[in-house]
Formats: sequence, C-alpha cells, structure tokens
Amino acid sequence: MNVSYVVLYVNDAEVCRRFWVEQVGMTERYRIQAGPHEIIQVGFADQGFSFQLVPLELMRNNPDGLDLATPSIAFTVSDLDAERARLVAAAEALACGTPVVASRVGGIPEMIGDQFAGFLHEVGDTSTAASITASLFLLSDDEREALRATCRAHAEQTLSPKRPIDQYLAIYASAMR
Repeated sequence: MNVSYVVLYVNDAEVCRRFWVEQVGMTERYRIQAGPHEIIQVGFADQGFSFQLVPLELMRNNPDGLDLATPSIAFTVSDLDAERARLVAAAEALACGTPVVASRVGGIPEMIGDQFAGFLHEVGDTSTAASITASLFLLSDDEREALRATCRAHAEQTLSPKRPIDQYLAIYASAMR
C-alpha cells in the first residue's frame, strides 16, 4: 500500500501552490473547479506522492465532523500484500481501541510497541493466541476500558497521519534553508 496523496486543508490554495512550486520545487499536477473554489494537487515530478490543497471554505459545514487540523491521507492499494494487509488491520484495530493479538512477525511488533496495546505470540502458536484472546474476555469493564484507551492513545501517538507529515515538512523546511 502506498500513500497516494495527502489532503491539506488550507485558507488559500493558490498561495499554498505557489509555496510548494516556487519554494520547494514541486510541480502542479492538476486543478479541479469546485464551485467558486479550486482544488490543486502538487507533487514532485519524479514521485507518485502529492499534496491535494483543499480550501477550508469547502469544508465549512463539515458534515462528517472531520478534524481539519489533521491532514487526510489517501492510499492506493493495488500492491497490497499479506504483510501490509496485516499492518493495516492492526493499525485500524488500535485506532478503534481494540488490542491486537498477532504473531511476532514483520512490522506488527514495531507497530504495537512496548506499550500495552497488544499481545504477541510466536508464529504458529495458536494455543497461546487462543489463550490471550480468551483472557481478554475475562477483563473487568474497567480493565477493558483502560485497555481500549491505551490502544487508542498508542494509535494516536504513533500512527497519526500528522506524524509523517510533520516529518516531511521539517525536511522541506531544512532543505529551504
């Protein structure tokens, strides 16, 4: 799975386009007219990744209650393989406050981290996996809610789309100096 583009909600798409094109060296990929507003996509000529600059005014009513301070990410899934599918499923589970029970393989251990956001077992050890899963049903309501809160907090801290965007912006800022 690849990040195709990141939606940035901006006050003025044209001002942002000029910044990314003139200061950072991206190219304009396309413009879409949306009523009186334009949505502009910019990116580096040699990369598939891009930013889609969406005027905040288009989201004025915000019917879905989106957090407009956090960029939205669009993924392409044509190359989704089994490992990546497991990572996506684990990330979605954590974001929903659900602990992950998984084999200690691939990127899952890194995703779960050292926090109490999931449980790992050796590959093929279905007995341990079943035991861990069964133990989750024995938690008290308070313990279950605490675990859900820990999972959600872990996802927000480590899997937020804002984190890599902040890292990209820091790289761009240092390159401009």
